[in-house]
Amino acid sequence: MRILEEHLRGLSVRILEERGLSDEDAGIVTDILVEAELRGRPTHGMIRLPGIADRVSERPRQAMKLVRDGAAYALIDGQENLGYLVGHRAARTAIGRADRSGVGLVGAHNTSHCGMLGYYVSMIADAGMVGMAMCNTNPRIVPHGGVEPVLGTNPIAAAFPA
Repeated sequence: MRILEEHLRGLSVRILEERGLSDEDAGIVTDILVEAELRGRPTHGMIRLPGIADRVSERPRQAMKLVRDGAAYALIDGQENLGYLVGHRAARTAIGRADRSGVGLVGAHNTSHCGMLGYYVSMIADAGMVGMAMCNTNPRIVPHGGVEPVLGTNPIAAAFPA
């Protein structure tokens, strides 16, 4: 199926706003989902929208907390917010720290799936900096000879300004 990008964006934003996200937050989540589609990563794209919309409907949003804050580092408590929003804030925070200190290290916890990690490191590269992002995942991989999943896929992404 082919659909115009602006129609896809409009539909996604409208769905997320109807479920309770602000216009800004709906735009952030939509941008990450659409970017995944445009980069050929449909497993991290619009297929996730129904689950995200349900999650937004089920949980009232709380403000994220900055629990550690230094010149070159920060730790964000996501307060069970969407991983997309926590990841976006973490990338913006890393850019701010690196702009001031030359390096920005940011951790985040109490959140969920954040989508395509490449999105966040691209934000950093677009700001003229080298970016790396890593996250943990729930166990999904059964080791050879095992019967239960004990390993996660634990993605890593990197980007460099061009």
